[in-house]
Amino acid sequence: MKPIHRNVLGGVAVLLLAILFARLGVWQLDRRHQRQARNAAWTRALALPALPLDSARCAAIAENPAAYRYRRVRVRGAYDPAGQVLLRSRSMDGRPGVHVVTRLDVSEAPYAVLVNRGWTYAPDGAAQAVPTPPPAGAVEVDGVLQEISVSADRGLPSVSRSAGTPVTTLRHLDLATLRARSPRPLLPLFVQQLPASAADDRTAALRPVPLPELDEGPHLSYAVQWFSFAVIAVVGYLVLVLRRREPDGR
Repeated sequence: MKPIHRNVLGGVAVLLLAILFARLGVWQLDRRHQRQARNAAWTRALALPALPLDSARCAAIAENPAAYRYRRVRVRGAYDPAGQVLLRSRSMDGRPGVHVVTRLDVSEAPYAVLVNRGWTYAPDGAAQAVPTPPPAGAVEVDGVLQEISVSADRGLPSVSRSAGTPVTTLRHLDLATLRARSPRPLLPLFVQQLPASAADDRTAALRPVPLPELDEGPHLSYAVQWFSFAVIAVVGYLVLVLRRREPDGR
């Protein structure tokens, strides 16, 4: 193959590689912008006063859930032990565990809402080391509304046993699956219980799940790295071609 042909083919390959690197950099910038938008929505929503989750509010959430994402709420009702599931493979401080999510029947409303009550240790990331039944009777929960995934749980629901009691475990909250199991209409948002809420529900086995950190993550540094790789690929190839054209290298 003639040198000029080899240089052209090499240049095309390097150019395509540089375009790929640059596209990955743009993708990281897009993810950073998405993170910034989410952080801004969190900040605005958390600054607003808590909403009582009554019948009218539940109907509004069911109609337009996006308008209530990240809003602080106060909900009164009674837990349904039959509506408890575990989100498996949720680590905290380097320890394997699960999130305990229980269905709450809203007082004076025909709706139910899922409440993430907290994290508990599970040696295998699925079966609780200590059972965490919900408190009986009327409760009041302060929390933050968050989205429930509309995608199916490809890991499929499975059953673990805690002190001999079978409990359904999921990889993530699956709205269709959970609605099919709920005797009441289930809201499309779940309540992330705040640490100070419902002190009687904070057993020694349950730890509050922290809200997401409002930072921008590593996306900017990743973008800079990808753009640097693109520049290095192009400049490095040009240097290589120029060195080949030097008299001593003919």
